[in-house]
Amino acid sequence: MLDFLSGTDNIILTGLKSFLIGIAPVVFFFIFVPFVRSLWIYWRQRTFEHSLEWAYLELKIPRVIEKNARGMDQVFKSIHTLINKAGDLGERYLLGEVTVWYTFELVSFSGDIHLYMRVFKPQKRMVEAAIFAFYPDIEVIEIEDYTKDLPNNVADMDAMGLDIWGTEMILAKDDVLPIKTYMDFEKSGDESKLDPISVFIEALGKAHSGEFVSLQFNCAPELPGWGDKYGDLIKKMKIPGVEEFKSPSGDVRPITIGKTKQENDIIQAVEKNIAEPGFKTLIRLLYIAPKDIWEEDFPRRVLRGLFNQYGQGDMNSFVDLERVTTRVTNWNFPFIFRKSRVRARQQRLLQMYIERDIEIEMFMGKLLTSHVFHWNFHAREIILNSTALATLFHPPTDLTLTGPHIQRMESKKMGAPAGLPIYADEKVLDRFINEK
Repeated sequence: MLDFLSGTDNIILTGLKSFLIGIAPVVFFFIFVPFVRSLWIYWRQRTFEHSLEWAYLELKIPRVIEKNARGMDQVFKSIHTLINKAGDLGERYLLGEVTVWYTFELVSFSGDIHLYMRVFKPQKRMVEAAIFAFYPDIEVIEIEDYTKDLPNNVADMDAMGLDIWGTEMILAKDDVLPIKTYMDFEKSGDESKLDPISVFIEALGKAHSGEFVSLQFNCAPELPGWGDKYGDLIKKMKIPGVEEFKSPSGDVRPITIGKTKQENDIIQAVEKNIAEPGFKTLIRLLYIAPKDIWEEDFPRRVLRGLFNQYGQGDMNSFVDLERVTTRVTNWNFPFIFRKSRVRARQQRLLQMYIERDIEIEMFMGKLLTSHVFHWNFHAREIILNSTALATLFHPPTDLTLTGPHIQRMESKKMGAPAGLPIYADEKVLDRFINEK
């Protein structure tokens, strides 16, 4: 009897072994291959990104500029038409093509404010043409990347006696719900006095000597129809309410409750929001200052608090992403190594700011760029349409500025006189000038 049981056990073990060997390739495929795929795509995408050539532009504001954010709205719409996407497997897996993104920055060097842009170099002329079409008096000049003068890492900052604070801003609710835009500010009264960028200009203009303050907007165009995924949500919002009504006779029957004016306004605002071109956006705030004048409350309370003006209580607003903010207490998980966690967050934000990086798409990319004290899984892009972006970043009008925070051009540049033979030799040019 024991021999029989022993033989049965051997048969079972042999069968189990054969089964495990048989399914091992399947298990290997479904567990290991996704990680290899993620790693491969991340590598190809990073290779593609490093191959991109960038142009760094500065917007020089003239003494008089009458266009408000509506002009920048049209600029963003023009930029959106330059969208690219990986169209086939070769572009996705071999070339590693990603959507080219654009960076817009409002930067203060010791209270001296500059408006910068970083664009894909082959598209530089097209972007300039879009700007000149709606802001003909603005001068766009190509410059060196100013971030080359910033410290490369936290260790260098310590050696220079500097400290850093930073965070990223996200939407408090779903992307489908809009923020307050320049159109809403215009409805409130005189648009020149209610330009929301004026409070940022005023705040950044108060930076002390040696302080560096910046708002960075990294924007990648989304394909048309970006709001289609919210179709079911919008349908649900339009469904009228139903309540039970009890008649005097005691009968109970359902009655339809129509939408209130406020509910209808929200629905219209949502539909208008997703009808505009969308951009995946990552917003960063950065503050660097010498430790002897370091004032954390300035960026943490003042600068971050200025985003509250874009909030609409019944729709959307901005909040900071706490998981990346360079402020950690012992009450935050995992409750230990507070200083090491702060330094890891500072290093990440500084590096991402200098490289103007957007959110990493692939899991393995996020894993490989993580630090033991700060995992790189917390960054989150939001989708803003062209109107919202123009509200956040646009050239201020002459009526907006309340102090000498931005260096303005004394006069606008004029075009060459008609008929000037610009391709002629010097003798022809001299004769042309003398005749004039």
